Amino acid sequence: MRLRMLMAVLAGLLCVLPGAAVARAAGPAPELIVDLRSRGMPAGAVDGKVVAARYGVTAGTPPPRATFTLDATAAAPWLRITPAEPTPGCVQSDAVLTCVLEIASADWTRNVLPLRYTPSPDAEPGTEVTFDYELTADGATPAGYRQGFTLTGPLPDLSATSAHVDGVRAGSRVPVRPRFANVGDAAASGVLVRATLPWAQPARDRRSNCYYSGTQVQCPFPDFRLAPGERAEVSSSTPVTVPVPSWVAGLTSQHVRYAVDPMPAGEPFDPGDARPGTGPPLRLDRLATALADAPDADFLDSEGTFYLHITANPADLRAGAGPVRGRPGETVAMTVRLSNAGPAQVYGTGGQDERWDVATWATLTVDVPAGVDVVSTSCFGYAGDVVGAREPGLTRYRCFPEDGVDPGASVAITLRVRLRAATPSVGVVTVAGGAADPQPWNDTARIEVRPYAAGGAGQGAGGGLPITGPPAAVVALVGAMLAGAGALLVAGAARR
Repeated sequence: MRLRMLMAVLAGLLCVLPGAAVARAAGPAPELIVDLRSRGMPAGAVDGKVVAARYGVTAGTPPPRATFTLDATAAAPWLRITPAEPTPGCVQSDAVLTCVLEIASADWTRNVLPLRYTPSPDAEPGTEVTFDYELTADGATPAGYRQGFTLTGPLPDLSATSAHVDGVRAGSRVPVRPRFANVGDAAASGVLVRATLPWAQPARDRRSNCYYSGTQVQCPFPDFRLAPGERAEVSSSTPVTVPVPSWVAGLTSQHVRYAVDPMPAGEPFDPGDARPGTGPPLRLDRLATALADAPDADFLDSEGTFYLHITANPADLRAGAGPVRGRPGETVAMTVRLSNAGPAQVYGTGGQDERWDVATWATLTVDVPAGVDVVSTSCFGYAGDVVGAREPGLTRYRCFPEDGVDPGASVAITLRVRLRAATPSVGVVTVAGGAADPQPWNDTARIEVRPYAAGGAGQGAGGGLPITGPPAAVVALVGAMLAGAGALLVAGAARR
């Protein structure tokens, strides 16, 4: 009986230990996004063109569905916008389109609603119109825009496709092939393919008919005529090769952005300060199927993106802490560190809301030693794995470096603390981030508070050691709880 009572008392005490697992509270409201990249088309392009609306959330947990509303009433006399294909959940009422859309992917670039833009027969070149569109969902921050749109005279209108490349490994070389079409009502006498790569290409991957400056690439094709309805793509024999560094952060997405512009006939191309490569020239292939026969919902005007999804790439993170020295009552520095032994980089917040607490961000969780009180910090309160506010006097904090931590680099964060008494105490700092950690045993280090005796020296310096067992402060606390629980039982027995 006494044993059962002791276990019950101990269980009740342990449930309030710092860091005990509790249900995670909701973070800030998910932030919705809807992206339509089209600002004009020829008034004479009576077959219209297809534009992809991409939607979802930029941060937070996506709601299961959202409502997309496009009101083109103001543009209705000259432009009609409708679903490009039968879409469940979409209802067209005159010039207003309403769609209840499933958010199938947390990656908003993968959720696509194809729309068809069709000029009216009465549209005059030079007509400028506007329409409104928004994305809303319960409990989420909405996204809404007013879009300007110009109906031009006869012109080529080059539209580029976007694509996802999954399973990209660190240290690999990824071939990509920009694809585009002329959805206008006039031919392009030549085309200029431009790209911005995440990393500069080595000399072996640079083409003799392209010009390079850092991560910028320009490839002119002044004699490549593209008639209305025709499509083309970079040849499979001469793809654009993207080098992926061995240190790239795992489970991230890197973007290869490109654009295709018409080249004016008879005007020489000026590369500026860019220099040509020496490899085999880049080639373009015409596609057999015309756009009018096979509309492509991924056309995003003249700009396209290849989304490179990086597989897991480990980063060996290591925790550290300097000793906290001082006399009782003094306010001193308590410094904790995160070091990255690689091979991968680990991202910081990049200025995003820390409350999202993304698992791949670099973080330092500080369990404050019992012998000090935090008086100031840039870190956030952290209770039950929920990021709270910046405030002093708490027992647990979560610290977020804004910048990424490269392999071989480290970041230190200092909290100002006041020593309570002359008794030593121990806290813990735990580091996390990245896609995987090959040596998790060194992710935790002791924070040792060693006060000076009265009249002792000033604050010292040094480094904490990684720990593999429970922190001394927690062990001491559990021991005190057990002693207290035993005293309660003895007192109860004496009363009986």
